[in-house]
Amino acid sequence: NNISFEIFNIKGQLIKRIDSGVKSPGEYSILWDATDTNDKKAESGVYIINLNVDDQKRDTQKLLLLK
Repeated sequence: NNISFEIFNIKGQLIKRIDSGVKSPGEYSILWDATDTNDKKAESGVYIINLNVDDQKRDTQKLLLLK
């Protein structure tokens, strides 16, 4: 399965997409360096992260970034 994560700000704007590549079933973790697609530091606040499997959204969670 091809796994990716999309991080959106509270306004619904895409901040960053993280492609994890093809993974077999199992437990994994990712690390977001709190930057956007232009490597600019993201502001503190609430973000939405979508887990996509084979380009289909599978899960959505809230993320709180504190600096």
